[in-house]
Amino acid sequence: MLEDHFFKDENSKRQILRQLNILNIKMDQLSQDISNINLIQSRQYEDPVQQESILDQFQLHLRTEEDLNLFEDFLQNKENISEVVKELSVIGGTNFKVMVKRLMQRVLHDELAILYSWIGFKQKKTFYH
Repeated sequence: MLEDHFFKDENSKRQILRQLNILNIKMDQLSQDISNINLIQSRQYEDPVQQESILDQFQLHLRTEEDLNLFEDFLQNKENISEVVKELSVIGGTNFKVMVKRLMQRVLHDELAILYSWIGFKQKKTFYH
């Protein structure tokens, strides 16, 4: 059979399965992105008066520690936290790791991000308190 001949090589099987897995992940991400776009559009129809994005007020990507401190001060207000969470929630991701990476890329500029790690590896500042 053609199938037996084609799949004799285990390496070929692994490569095909790997490619299928990558395609599935990309399809999941596209599906999430489409859902986010639909959510954004539905919110626009609910509230036709466009308000300035809370995130635009801080000109995200935060570039300096001063910017980060101002943003943290802003987040001391629970209403502000709710608005930021609502806006960031549309970023999404296929899993927690991807979502956090996309959020960090949206909020922090590389110049600031390289100064931090989650728990302070490589003598960097910590995000986790």
